[in-house]
Amino acid sequence: MAITRRRVMVEGAIFLGTGRYLFGEPSPIELAFPNLELDPELPLLVGANTSGYNKCQIEVFSSEKQTVWRTAEWSTEPNRSNSASTARLGGQGTKNHTVRAVLRPTRDVTPGVAIAVHQGTDLDKTQIEKLAEEVRFVADPAHLPNGPAQGPIGGHFQVMLYRDSSVKVQIWSGNYARGMPLYQKQSHNVTAGSNPVPWDLHTTGGFWASPGRYIALLTCTPNEKGRAATYLGSSFGVV
Repeated sequence: MAITRRRVMVEGAIFLGTGRYLFGEPSPIELAFPNLELDPELPLLVGANTSGYNKCQIEVFSSEKQTVWRTAEWSTEPNRSNSASTARLGGQGTKNHTVRAVLRPTRDVTPGVAIAVHQGTDLDKTQIEKLAEEVRFVADPAHLPNGPAQGPIGGHFQVMLYRDSSVKVQIWSGNYARGMPLYQKQSHNVTAGSNPVPWDLHTTGGFWASPGRYIALLTCTPNEKGRAATYLGSSFGVV
């Protein structure tokens, strides 16, 4: 019997479906960035970028733990960003919000993930997607000096600034940006353009980070008064 392209596709789909049934879908991954100052009355623009094929959705919660906005569930492709916007964030109460990313990997590999969150109308869809693409940690996974893989130690985030700003980077272990960060640094008067923000895998106290997953929040606050901060989140591994 001749092997046609249709037959290959059908049998491949059956094989994938059987494999998922036998071995189960990879567990969802949740990343949370609390304490983001977002104004319920302002427009919101969010972008996301991943290293693999995933289902990805971004949700925003108020300080009262109510969902005030969420994106559709995107089917992401490696290194191709997605974005969504709303004319008004909505919700009530304080400006303190949590942004959560929920990922459902299609393969049993933990993806690298980055998000960009901005309020206002001064950035467009293309710009917010570029921010998310750039800020993914390079390299992922990052290499410790005595780790199993050889390569340069540490890595960097690449931050695209559209205005001169201060940049605060905070890094936590795990998938939740809560409690005291193990690393924190603030740089003032960073010029507009593409800027590397390095991390050599040392904590603020000077110790080496442990192997595992890490989450970073980079808060970019324009020097120009009246401009809202842009929040950049990045999740990556260290080995």
